[in-house]
Amino acid sequence: MSNIVREPLVKTEFGNDPWDNRNVANYLDPAPRPARGMWDKYNISEGLIEKFKDGYWLYPNLLWHNHVTLLIAPANGGKTTIAMHVAEELARNTDLTIVYVNADVDGGDGVVYLKRAKAAGFRLILPDLSGHSAAEVYEDLCKLSKSDEDLTRHVFIIDSLKTMADMINKSSIKPVMQTFRALAGNGATILLLGHANKKPDHEGKWIYEGTNDVRDLVSEMYYLYSDQGPNGITFNVQVDKKRMVESPTPITFVLDVQGNLSRSDVEIDIKKRKREAQQELRDREAIDLIFEALRSGLSLQTEIAKYLNDNGIGKNTATKVLRRYVPQKWTSEKGPNNSWLYRR
Repeated sequence: MSNIVREPLVKTEFGNDPWDNRNVANYLDPAPRPARGMWDKYNISEGLIEKFKDGYWLYPNLLWHNHVTLLIAPANGGKTTIAMHVAEELARNTDLTIVYVNADVDGGDGVVYLKRAKAAGFRLILPDLSGHSAAEVYEDLCKLSKSDEDLTRHVFIIDSLKTMADMINKSSIKPVMQTFRALAGNGATILLLGHANKKPDHEGKWIYEGTNDVRDLVSEMYYLYSDQGPNGITFNVQVDKKRMVESPTPITFVLDVQGNLSRSDVEIDIKKRKREAQQELRDREAIDLIFEALRSGLSLQTEIAKYLNDNGIGKNTATKVLRRYVPQKWTSEKGPNNSWLYRR
């Protein structure tokens, strides 16, 4: 068992309080204040404020001035097709300096792209064909990002982002994204092309392939959808993330069978169109039976539903399919006693 030992406190001329600091020099003086001007290094110059105060579209609904934009699609999903078209449009219609880095192209396509770039008047860099590497291009971009050069009239297109960093490696991709942010800080506008997984989610939306750092560090992120038709390919660009004040509207491009790409004024939601096409495939048997019922003279919803039920399609499913395709495939109107009538 411990013994309690009582010891008297040592007394001083100020008493027996061990925390009495009256004898400490300058103890009661006011706390020192931070030196004046210590935060001045964070000031933003009026020139820089003036340069960035008014944002604007460089390419409507896709490229916002001095932002880092990411365009996502699966491999062979049309990213280069759209990006080349944007570069040509900007080069022909503005006084911007366009630098397109394509480190993901083979020799044959590269020669074609070079001819297009020369005709439009923008710089196309093909590291693999010129005996260099994407890593070397990235080092040059790093040097430029650390310079004090004004890049407000420059647009850099990187095709594709995965050629400069490991998209699923945080330590690899983060410094690359910070370099692009630094370029934008010098006034540049950046368009990055990135990849999505080959299979979309249950809503038909692409699933981005990479770490969250990429999405966090870009200003805008778009998904590119495509749909093959008898007259060519339709592309639809839809925004997933934005930082600009204005809200971009979806863009539609049409690539005809001759290989000519044009921007369409008609907005087409390809995701929705694909979902509807898949739904129609699932409903095909019910649709065919409904047409049979209508041709045989049946018009009441209850009669048509019974006809489908007798042929193996449930009444609830029959009712849903009837309502789903009005007025695309048949018309409907109110009948007697709150019934519904359908006609071809």
